[in-house]
Amino acid sequence: MKNFFAILSLLLALLMLLTSCAGTKTPDTQGTTESTSADTTEDTTPKTINGIWYSKANQTVLDTTDLSNVTFYQLVVGYYKYQDKITAPCTYEDYILTMTIEEGETLSWVFDAQSGTLKANNGSDSAAYTQRQDLPTEYKRAAFPSFASMDCNTIVTPGSYTGLTSLTNANALAAKDIFDSFYQSSDKHPATITDRVATDGDYVNIDYTGYLNDVAFENGAAQGADVLIDPNSGYIPGFAEQIAGHAVGTTFDVKVTFPTNYQNTELAGKDVVFRMTLNKIY
Repeated sequence: MKNFFAILSLLLALLMLLTSCAGTKTPDTQGTTESTSADTTEDTTPKTINGIWYSKANQTVLDTTDLSNVTFYQLVVGYYKYQDKITAPCTYEDYILTMTIEEGETLSWVFDAQSGTLKANNGSDSAAYTQRQDLPTEYKRAAFPSFASMDCNTIVTPGSYTGLTSLTNANALAAKDIFDSFYQSSDKHPATITDRVATDGDYVNIDYTGYLNDVAFENGAAQGADVLIDPNSGYIPGFAEQIAGHAVGTTFDVKVTFPTNYQNTELAGKDVVFRMTLNKIY
C-alpha cells in the first residue's frame, strides 16, 4: 500500500511539471514585429500646387505661386529662357488647374496632392512637371544689323598690301545677301515702298523679257526676279541701273549691250532690249 501511494505521488508530481512546461512559451526571436518607429510612417500630408513648375519635355514653365495670377512661359529650346509668356486667371477645382489663354481656348494641368506631382492635361500632352526655385529669364534677340550703314573700311583693313581694290557697294551687297537669307528661312514678308520711284541701291522685284531684233530670245525672261539696283548686280552692265527712276507698276524698256565675251555667242556683243515691269521696291 505504501508503494502504491508513493507511485501515485510521483505521477502527480510529473503531471504538474508537464503542465507547468506547457504553459511557458519561449519568445520567437526570429519572427518580425510591427514597427512603430516614426521613420517608417507614411507621410500623408497633402502637397501644395503653389510653386514654379518646369517641363523639360515640352519646354514650358508654369508659375503657380499665386493662383489668382498664373503665368505660362514658352522656352527657347536649349535654354532656360522664355520667348513668350501668358499671364491669365485660372480656376483650380478637384486638383485640376485650368488657364484660359484666349476666348474658348484653355490649357489645363492635373495635380496629385499626395505625391506632389503635376502633369499636363491637354489632349495627347501629358508631360510631367518638376518644381524649380527660379523663373526663366527673357531671351534677348539681337537687332538685325544695318549693313547698308556700315563702312567696310572699319571692318577690314588692307594693312601693308598695295594694289587692292574693293567694291564701293560692298555694304549694299552684304545687306542683299542677309535680306535673301532671312526671308528665305522665314514665313514673314518684307515691307515694300510705294510712295517714290526706285533709286540706286534699292532692292526691287521685276518681271522682264529680252528681245533681239524685236524677237524674244531664249532664256531671256523671268517673273518676280529680285534685283539690286547697282553696277555689280550680277546682271549685264546697264540692266539694273536703268530701273532707277521708275515707279511701282510701270512697264518700260531697258536697252543694253551684251559683253563681247558673253558665253552665248548668239548674243555676245549684240544690242538687245529688255521690257520690264517694276513690281516692288523693298
